[in-house]
Amino acid sequence: MTRSAAYHWYDKALLWVMLIFFAAHMGNHLAILWGAQAHLAVMDVLRVVYRYPIVELILIWAIFRQVVAGIKQMRRFGPFKSKGRFRVLVWSGIYLIAFMIIHLSATAANRYVLGVDTNLYFATAGYRSLIASLFFYPYYFLAVVASFAHLGAVVWLRQRAVRPVFADRVYVGAVLSGIAIAAILTLFLSGLVADFPIPESYLVYP
Repeated sequence: MTRSAAYHWYDKALLWVMLIFFAAHMGNHLAILWGAQAHLAVMDVLRVVYRYPIVELILIWAIFRQVVAGIKQMRRFGPFKSKGRFRVLVWSGIYLIAFMIIHLSATAANRYVLGVDTNLYFATAGYRSLIASLFFYPYYFLAVVASFAHLGAVVWLRQRAVRPVFADRVYVGAVLSGIAIAAILTLFLSGLVADFPIPESYLVYP
């Protein structure tokens, strides 16, 4: 195997690490449909794997590599030069980069500096404050939509020449799925559909 081929498989493996984590993370959040305790129980099981030191280090590295690759692609296509689905690809990528930087920084600061368990209550506390919710509702909703739209746009980009009908269907399906899942998660995680109590220690937003 040549050096370039090995590098390609290395990047591909890191991408699969992120995709598997994303699928597990979405599954964890969707467990809220069965209640807060179900969400916490699924998280406890998943944490055994993704918080294992080596696995966590690989995951962080994979996210970092994806952020760097996204910045390079943004410079290549340009946020304003691109059109149509290329623009969706670029802008969803820009939003995801910003989201991951904010999300990982907040999670790391609370977990390692403040000693806060960054569980369901940490993720949803912002919805319970009138001021903070003005940020949290669009912030998380758009993150879910951007994730699915970005994946759909990537598949469309790679398949549009050889399987255009398939590429179009995947793209439209991904965007619509992202909007639907984002709406469902927002309603349930915020407690608007089935309210659940949050410990006072997490209610720190003004």
